[in-house]
Amino acid sequence: MPPPRRALRFVLLLPAILAALLPPAPAAAAGPTRVSLALYYESLCPYCSRFIVTRLAGIFDSGLIGAVDLLLVPYGNAHVRGANNTISCQVLPLALSVIQSPINSPLNHPAHKLIPS
Repeated sequence: MPPPRRALRFVLLLPAILAALLPPAPAAAAGPTRVSLALYYESLCPYCSRFIVTRLAGIFDSGLIGAVDLLLVPYGNAHVRGANNTISCQVLPLALSVIQSPINSPLNHPAHKLIPS
């Protein structure tokens, strides 16, 4: 009969040996996942501009952009009014948003459905 210390060592080492022989879990074998981030912003809004320049630029400076799928969606403060669907907006932001949107996202993006053609 083995001494109690040897038996205790064997019992403590057995789970570690078995764990080392197991294949890695599928989640550990897969590559890292990316975080989706969509930013809806107004073209001439000073608060949006400040956020993009001071906060959002930080993900580029720190290298976090490699873990982020970034979607920038220009979004104007506009309203469709009346029976003839007249668009009223804060003068220029909607025009800038329409200009920026084909550059930043595909034409079939849901934000484009809000702007009547």
